Amino acid sequence: MFGVGRRDGPGPGLLDWAMPVVCLLFCVAAVFMLYTNPADRMAWAGLAFFALCALVGGTTLLHKLRRRQFQATRVDVVEGVPIRAAGAYMLVLSIGLTVVAAAFLAAPVPWLAQACAVVMGAAGLWLLGMIAAGKLRQRFLQFDPAGLTVGEGGFQYQVAWGNIVRVAEFESAGVPFVGLAIADEGVVPVTPAARRPNALKLFDRNRRSMGAHVVLAPMHFGLDSGVLAAAIATRVDDEQRRRAAMLQAK
Repeated sequence: MFGVGRRDGPGPGLLDWAMPVVCLLFCVAAVFMLYTNPADRMAWAGLAFFALCALVGGTTLLHKLRRRQFQATRVDVVEGVPIRAAGAYMLVLSIGLTVVAAAFLAAPVPWLAQACAVVMGAAGLWLLGMIAAGKLRQRFLQFDPAGLTVGEGGFQYQVAWGNIVRVAEFESAGVPFVGLAIADEGVVPVTPAARRPNALKLFDRNRRSMGAHVVLAPMHFGLDSGVLAAAIATRVDDEQRRRAAMLQAK
């Protein structure tokens, strides 16, 4: 049976627990400072920053806790239905980045902190613009009879189930990912065809940096890594069984 490989443990580690807990403690300290001095702009900046970190860390922790409880080896997904990027999470994140940047720019912090705030604010506004323009909706996953269709910005491609040789769960910077190794990237259809060079560059960049041609971030789609990896492995396993049955029939 086609299985799912894991480079790291599926459950949360010490740092996954520490980040939201420590950030919440800093939030409590900032609230206490604001209680004594509501005009303290440094306290407002600290509260905004650590609240956002607690949100991101807590969301990652919940995903990893659910992953540890997930034990199924087979997951079936309805075909032909696109799984879009989780717009609500990205909207909250973009607003959070913008608010944190504004709080730091309004506070008497060193120039380096203000420079970081400018970058953070630009990232938040960029995300808001992407959401407003519907660009994030172009990113999707879709389970089709022939393979897994992945929508990127400006193009989409489909990896045939028989072209997937490995499915692996792994983490990068504490964030869970699902990676797919492809037997032959040259036969992957890309739409529009003019964007094929972009897709091939993406595959090569992913392979060099992450060790897999296709790298999926389940949290961006509101999914857990175990569920997504098992769903893909189920389709690959079914394809292998179908091919084996055809060979036996001959």
